[in-house]
Amino acid sequence: MRTRKTLFALLMVCWLGITEFTSIHAASLALPLISASINGTTVVLNYNSTSKVSGYEVSVSNQGAASKIIYTGSKTSVSVTKVAIGSTLVFRVRSYTEVKKVKSYSDPVTLTVEVKLSAPVLLGKLSKSVVSLSWAKVTGAKGYEVYRSTSYAGTYTLVKTATTLKFSEKLGVGVKAYYKIRSYITVNGKKVYSDYSNIVLITN
Repeated sequence: MRTRKTLFALLMVCWLGITEFTSIHAASLALPLISASINGTTVVLNYNSTSKVSGYEVSVSNQGAASKIIYTGSKTSVSVTKVAIGSTLVFRVRSYTEVKKVKSYSDPVTLTVEVKLSAPVLLGKLSKSVVSLSWAKVTGAKGYEVYRSTSYAGTYTLVKTATTLKFSEKLGVGVKAYYKIRSYITVNGKKVYSDYSNIVLITN
């Protein structure tokens, strides 16, 4: 039950137009729609609201650290650059309306983004019984593992760990081999891998 002092204070706020309370919650605001894309070590966060809003507040937490606000305004996208491969970012976005410097916020929406190495794109050819594989550099990668199998869905064996962008070996006459690779970095002494590349079939 409210006391007389509390009721008097509320009446004074209304009468005097006191505006120390500069933000309130507005459950009626639609939740923002958010998505993210990754380009190397840059994460682009996109967000929008289905209702009319004044702007957005975007915060991010990296690897479980305390969340911090990185943007407040009307833009509908924000970029975070130079993110370490292997990092996990948790974005938090809420929209707001602003009337007479008083902001009313929607509920927050969160999105977790894991920054991984890109999967390499593998190319291969055969010349005079020699298999030549090549691939483009993957941003942030420290090395690549080359795997070979005798069947598409069979067991793949590691045949080479490379720091260059090519691999070659001899292939016996009448033999066919399936190849795939993946990139990696080392984080705290452990390898963190990309997804595997496409599979390339070489037949001699």
